[in-house]
Amino acid sequence: MFKKQITVGIYFKTKGIHTFFMKKAIDLCVVDKSNKIIYLEESLTKNKLRYFKNAKYIYELPLGSVKFLEVGKKINVISDDTKH
Repeated sequence: MFKKQITVGIYFKTKGIHTFFMKKAIDLCVVDKSNKIIYLEESLTKNKLRYFKNAKYIYELPLGSVKFLEVGKKINVISDDTKH
């Protein structure tokens, strides 16, 4: 939120999101419990709500990211977890 430029993706373990307080549009990738993509949206603008009954995780991605993804395919996520 409140970012002028989004350069990395973030994910939430949730079934719904909103884009209130967003300054820029984002791409959206929604996966089920088996990491299968169930929904993709390109260029989701501010002040929108989305809810997905079968979602396990929702990924907010930089613009242009979902053009490389396909509904029905599974994704593998590699985390850059730099906790110290």
